[in-house]
Amino acid sequence: MTANRIIPYGYAVENGIHIPHPEESTVVRRIFTDYLGGGSLLTIAKALTAESVEFLPGRSDWNKNRIKRILEDERYIGTDTYPAIIDADMHRQALTVKDSNNIKQIKSERPFRPPCPVECVLCGAPMKRRHDSRRKTAQEVWTCQNPECHVIINIEDNALQSHIVELMNRLIENPDLVEVGSLSKTEPTAEVRRLQNEVDRELDAFEFDKDKTKKVIFALASEKYRHINNKPYKAYAVRAEFEKANLLSSFLSELFTLTVMKIQLGKGVTRLILKNQQHIERSDSNATSDNDQPA
Repeated sequence: MTANRIIPYGYAVENGIHIPHPEESTVVRRIFTDYLGGGSLLTIAKALTAESVEFLPGRSDWNKNRIKRILEDERYIGTDTYPAIIDADMHRQALTVKDSNNIKQIKSERPFRPPCPVECVLCGAPMKRRHDSRRKTAQEVWTCQNPECHVIINIEDNALQSHIVELMNRLIENPDLVEVGSLSKTEPTAEVRRLQNEVDRELDAFEFDKDKTKKVIFALASEKYRHINNKPYKAYAVRAEFEKANLLSSFLSELFTLTVMKIQLGKGVTRLILKNQQHIERSDSNATSDNDQPA
């Protein structure tokens, strides 16, 4: 154990040269590994304290700030004075996670307002969010505005965001889940056939009314456009957004807005309706709502 902390934790001096301390450098690598594995600053500090791992002789009371300083210290990736204990990629990833966690902490203090409509899975009616600080469990609830349904879903803002991120990561990992479908032509409607016949008659006539023919041609084009099956094109656009996206560690409004049309909530169900009208959902069979009555 180094007798002072003039040099960073994890190093020792031997013959005037800084070298990795055998035990402390192992702890440094463990801190980075645990943090990238999902451990928080507090849980890592508590674990080291519980194991009586000393950072100074006789001192093992680790806290979040000590862990944070180690994660931020660039000397651990190597300098002219200090040899590397971890590689630069691990350090970069740790800083990325830390910045992301800071953003999530700020966002968690604000109400979550999804940038799209939220509907009831059961009846499709709009749902409204409200906060009730008197509740002991989930203080955020979503209520169906259909008086004949009026289902009430208990889900914290953070949990809802987590469910959405989980679903979007599922699509990022496998964009082929976005179903493109067929680009084949659809059968013309009766109105399209009628207008086409009218255009053909006008053009086949020895003399025809140019204004009338132009009007019918425009009506035909409008009717054809109205019945174009654009779902495959929307699906291609949605899939492309997921193909170029990186896995999310928190809710990303930009990607969500480009790919998702609306959210549907139900008892244990979070469903995303994509821009191509396809849906993807997660289910929790153990979930309850305020509508559930005890047996």
